[in-house]
Amino acid sequence: MGNKSKLDSTAGVRVIELEIAIKAPIARVWKALVHETSTWWLRDFYTDASAKRFVIEPVLGGKMFEDWGNGEGLVWATVTAVKSPTMLELSGVSSPAWGGPNTHYHSFRLESQGTGTLLRFTDAIHGRADDGLADSLREGWKMLLDGALRAHCE
Repeated sequence: MGNKSKLDSTAGVRVIELEIAIKAPIARVWKALVHETSTWWLRDFYTDASAKRFVIEPVLGGKMFEDWGNGEGLVWATVTAVKSPTMLELSGVSSPAWGGPNTHYHSFRLESQGTGTLLRFTDAIHGRADDGLADSLREGWKMLLDGALRAHCE
């Protein structure tokens, strides 16, 4: 058996930006985003069939994770900045099993928009990140945020 190395030309940076208008006040959207995540997070987006819930802990150093029960699960990201109820930032890493290696920087910004809320979301990916991954993530985040979260709040 010999050692093999491979040059991966898919390394780079991709940035996904979404703006989602939600017909609910900021306080409602924040509560849904960080305290009711398991209620709206789509089952198809869990990485393991044994997942019991999806959690975002809105405190510095808190985790965004899947809870599989019995102390098992998968950490998606760690909270790096929080200002309730208008801002949440997280960073996390993805292994090759999940499209990496790469690092993700997620930003959720909530702004009043009349009687509703404008959610500005960014997922900046650094590392193994080609256009196919970026397109897949964009569609996934749209399903989660523009579909599931918005419907849950409205």
